Amino acid sequence: MRTNFEKWKVLDLKTQGHGYKKISKLTGLTRDVVRGICVNKKIMKPHKRGPKFLLTKSDKLKIKRDIARLNDLQEKANCRKIIDNCNLRVSQKTLQRHLTAIDVTYKKSTSIIQLSKNDRKCRVDTISQWMGNNHVWENTVFTDEKWFSFDGPSDWRSYSPKSRPLFRGRRQAGGGGIMVWALVMPNGLLTYRIISGTYKAQDYVNLLTRHAVPIAALNLGLSFCLQQDNAPIHRAKLTKEFLKNNSIAALNWPPRSPDLNIMENVWKMLSDIVYDGKQPKNKQQLTDLITQAFLEINMNRRQAIINLYGSFRRRLCDVLKNNGKLCNY
Repeated sequence: MRTNFEKWKVLDLKTQGHGYKKISKLTGLTRDVVRGICVNKKIMKPHKRGPKFLLTKSDKLKIKRDIARLNDLQEKANCRKIIDNCNLRVSQKTLQRHLTAIDVTYKKSTSIIQLSKNDRKCRVDTISQWMGNNHVWENTVFTDEKWFSFDGPSDWRSYSPKSRPLFRGRRQAGGGGIMVWALVMPNGLLTYRIISGTYKAQDYVNLLTRHAVPIAALNLGLSFCLQQDNAPIHRAKLTKEFLKNNSIAALNWPPRSPDLNIMENVWKMLSDIVYDGKQPKNKQQLTDLITQAFLEINMNRRQAIINLYGSFRRRLCDVLKNNGKLCNY
């Protein structure tokens, strides 16, 4: 193996017009070696040194611990904050390259309901009371309110080729949409009302008086039980007095428990229908889509709701088995 200096010298003499024999005498190399160098012209270039890695092992450990600490505290972990917390003397680009190398990504958080120890205990105690009293779920109506946005759900998804962008229109500010109140009954029928303007305790009582109570009594008799969550208008003094004065049994509902409300499953069914087609552009179009969705379920999907009632006791057992944690229903 000849050195690069010898190779450069041979090629330089060759460019001056010397022959292989002359170059062999001048360099002390054999004629075959000189010929091989001139024919191949393979010069080993000096190894180019890569960028100096500025993060030490101690820095890497600090970064790892700081990210874990911020995640535990549910604080945002970005490059600027990590550099300041760890007293690093590197740029954000350098830190980003390191985070990519260790498979740490900058991603969107998933919103979930977090239950405290007291929340889980309350859920367990309430469900145990229901089961101990042998509550008749086939005589219970579930209610809830939901906001339908013009922009659609935040997790709107569809299959599409990778090369084709997938997007939905979004308003720059203000958004817009419609508030809907709905009631679901054990026979699978739904009833709903569009809520316009403000929605206070008096408005909720009027809704119960004119719609919820007459419809529930017509289908289930006067002995029905009303489910409602712990929204402020549901716990208002005016609402409680109305229920007491009209002898309407209201279910004691545990906090932070949308997974126990059958109406949440119905909202998912409705959303899939409402946002299945083109995006609504105004209030009237969205109202029409909501009306069609309720009509579709009442006419063709009642059995799916009846099945939700049939599996409700199993849902409660799963919560008890998991010590009050959220169930996947």
